[in-house]
Amino acid sequence: MLFLTTPVKIFSNPCHDDFQRVTNLVKSELPLCPAGPRATQLDGDECPLHVKHPPTGEEFALGCGVCRNAHTF
Repeated sequence: MLFLTTPVKIFSNPCHDDFQRVTNLVKSELPLCPAGPRATQLDGDECPLHVKHPPTGEEFALGCGVCRNAHTF
């Protein structure tokens, strides 16, 4: 399940459960892609979203990319 919050942010269940910590991370503390739930750094270089996007921490509308790849979370 994904949660839509105000201001507009979308969180997966794990991130929503840990939203206070995740939303208070500064850009320098965010993992680089590939990143997983709860702002964890993933091994390798394959993006779990399988879409081109800006660096972690930059606003970006994922649109259908989230739903298309939701099974990978």
